[in-house]
Amino acid sequence: KILMGPRKVRKMRPEDIKLTAYHEAGHAFVSVMYADVTDPIHKATIIPRGRALGMVQHLPIDDKVSMTISEVRANLAVALAGRCAEEIFFGPDKITTGAESDIAMATRLARYSITTAGLSPKIGLAAINQVNNFGNRTALENASEKTAELVDAEVRAWLDDAHANAAKILAKNKDTVRKLAEELLARETLTGEEIKLCMVKQQHLRAKQPRQRVKMQKTNNEPQFEILRMPPENTNSVLVSVGDDAVIFDPWGHADAWSKLLESRGLNLRAIYATHGHSDHISAAPALAEKYNIQWFLNHADHDLVLWG
Repeated sequence: KILMGPRKVRKMRPEDIKLTAYHEAGHAFVSVMYADVTDPIHKATIIPRGRALGMVQHLPIDDKVSMTISEVRANLAVALAGRCAEEIFFGPDKITTGAESDIAMATRLARYSITTAGLSPKIGLAAINQVNNFGNRTALENASEKTAELVDAEVRAWLDDAHANAAKILAKNKDTVRKLAEELLARETLTGEEIKLCMVKQQHLRAKQPRQRVKMQKTNNEPQFEILRMPPENTNSVLVSVGDDAVIFDPWGHADAWSKLLESRGLNLRAIYATHGHSDHISAAPALAEKYNIQWFLNHADHDLVLWG
């Protein structure tokens, strides 16, 4: 099925191809980091089609009739991640017009969420209709000039916040994003599964240098040892806690559920340990590691996770 038109044969400069690869790698990486609240990636490509020099395509797994504010915020960050990658890897003087459609989409989503869906506390629950005037320019109807200015400021704030979140994620994972871009340059197209496996391998290389240890805190009394399993049972997703410290094994796609459990029990997440390289087992690992500012590890003969009291 052709979605973006036939493949375009263009004589592109090598530097433009390279920048496109990093741009799409930025989208792909941030999307995987928000895997719990965004549609899964179908593929990423740097093959030009239509007006696009490349794209990251998502395919929803079900019919979505609404979005939570967390989903909106995540999608804004994903949309602006391409521009962030250009800034981080090439510098502010090398950013391009390639983010035009990303910025337009993010602006439409933010404005709709604020003026129509009532998702902004600053604007409130009043619906502010948008109408097209001359030249397809959008204006606000049934809103005062002051309200219109507040809306514009809030849209800008949402976009700036999304840009900052995407930039933070990419800056902390430059080696992995660079590896993704190199794979796109070499192969032109990566499936969603290949993107995740590329990220796993790169994180694995980081985890092997040096061997990591996680120290559990002792108290005067013998710390309580507990094992909790996340349903469904066949996922083998397990949390082991000793006192106030915890380690998660094979988090699967349960990032939000594990976060709520950790917070409800007052546990400190110290590490995430993936015992299998399959992407399903580790899909929540990057997001959890980012949230709790810890590392996650993949099982390997040269790498052991050591817990001691």
